[in-house]
Amino acid sequence: MGLALDSRKPAGAALRTLLQREFVRAEKRLVQAASDDKTERIKGVHEFRRSVKRLRAAWRMVRGAVATQEQRRIDQALGGAARRLGSLRDAHARTIAAGRIAALLPRSMRALALDAWRATGGAVPEAAGAMSVEAVRQLVRESQAELEDARARVMSMDLEGFIWSDVSSAIVEACAAARDRFRASWEGRDEEWLHDVRKRSQRAVNMLLLVGAGARRHGKTMEARLRFVAGLLGEARDAGLMLSDMPELPKASPLHVASRQMRRTAERHRARCLRQALVAGRSAIPEGRREMRKRMDRMLVRST
Repeated sequence: MGLALDSRKPAGAALRTLLQREFVRAEKRLVQAASDDKTERIKGVHEFRRSVKRLRAAWRMVRGAVATQEQRRIDQALGGAARRLGSLRDAHARTIAAGRIAALLPRSMRALALDAWRATGGAVPEAAGAMSVEAVRQLVRESQAELEDARARVMSMDLEGFIWSDVSSAIVEACAAARDRFRASWEGRDEEWLHDVRKRSQRAVNMLLLVGAGARRHGKTMEARLRFVAGLLGEARDAGLMLSDMPELPKASPLHVASRQMRRTAERHRARCLRQALVAGRSAIPEGRREMRKRMDRMLVRST
């Protein structure tokens, strides 16, 4: 990924270099999202949102070294730039989920199930591949303006007060926040709460990658487990999005049986993903805060 902080430098200089690199990467993905080619647009939207998540994970580390109000303002600007394209990604995710769910059905039922999904409005027109190029480009321009504003603010900021112990603290807090969700009961939790679990898992993964923890055995295990959890929660969320747009067709419809089967399979798949995510999550971060902090401090070469 080429994302890790260079621990040979002072922390502030290392973070500035990393942020600059990731801003450039995000901007390139926005250009890709405005492509004439449908496949490139879809990929660009997806990769841009991933890049912003990495930016936000890096920027989250500056808490304590930057005024809280400014830290939040920039974080919100980055989040806003990604959310403008969020509906395009969610629409595409419904299509991916529909194909994934249909593949779980008997072969003879798959085509009918997808027909039933389309008949209920599942193939929403807001997908990056379905919208007109100009409509997508307008959203991209708005995201570019917000991203450029955030970049200018960040690059002009004094990060001399940012030190390597801040990095340790941020990673420990991110992992502990995910761990708290894994330890809580998931019974009856709504989509928003479960989505927050996924965001916490992704944030912890990105922060571990920021210090190159994935290159070390222990960090790689934790990062891989958290990534696995986030993936399962993503599948569960996509299935939920698909279900929200797919009411069961009336009995008079020739696609009624296929529609019902598609919904039931999606519900079972969602429940299975959530069960697996909970089990994996509870074993993903075995350490407490104190042990994790000691390990992070040993791993990082702190500059003064």
